[in-house]
Amino acid sequence: MASVTGVVAAAPAGRLVAAGGVSVVLPGSWLLLDVAGERRIADEVAVLLEQAAAADASVRAGRGRLGRQLRAVVASARREPVVLAAVQVGAVGDAPPLVASVTVAVVDGRGDAGLSRAGARVSTVELPAGPAVLRRFSDSASDARVGVSVRAAVWQWLVPMPDARRRVVLMFACPDTAPVLAEAMADLFAAVAESLAFTDPQPSSTDPQPSSTDPQPSFTGPGTR
Repeated sequence: MASVTGVVAAAPAGRLVAAGGVSVVLPGSWLLLDVAGERRIADEVAVLLEQAAAADASVRAGRGRLGRQLRAVVASARREPVVLAAVQVGAVGDAPPLVASVTVAVVDGRGDAGLSRAGARVSTVELPAGPAVLRRFSDSASDARVGVSVRAAVWQWLVPMPDARRRVVLMFACPDTAPVLAEAMADLFAAVAESLAFTDPQPSSTDPQPSSTDPQPSFTGPGTR
């Protein structure tokens, strides 16, 4: 098992990204996905790998494996009511390069909307954006067209929006292969969840993609470069 002990390095300043009436602050090294599907999935994966490799040379050695993981993540994000999504592609401590992801979806606030998971650990937490339900479970991201299935550890925050008719589903995932690594990433995911805020409920029709603003306070720890 790879060790991530002591992986605490200064990260690039975070950046605020907003879409669909919500915003979060992500580490500067995370890459935004094309959730609108303007690129073919294969083209999107190629762009993401090139961007990641420019920042972390170890990505090139694992390009095939990482590309399959990215394809599953991108395909999954495009099937859901996701308003923004991002990935981290690269090494964390002594672990091989990995793909971690975050998706932000806005769903109907009534019922469970298929969000429950058998065996999930459920708790209630208080975020600056309001009370939230946190579920932690294991799941798979898949793309049946190429037979890709990626087992992942998942953290899912459910947060009511101010209109009380909708909820934000903030979901993070990383490979479920090393419990120590997943626990290390949990702190980063919690920090991003803490940054959740509500913005204009009507996104601009001329800018359907997530927007980024000026740099925000820095993150430190695993998953930030």
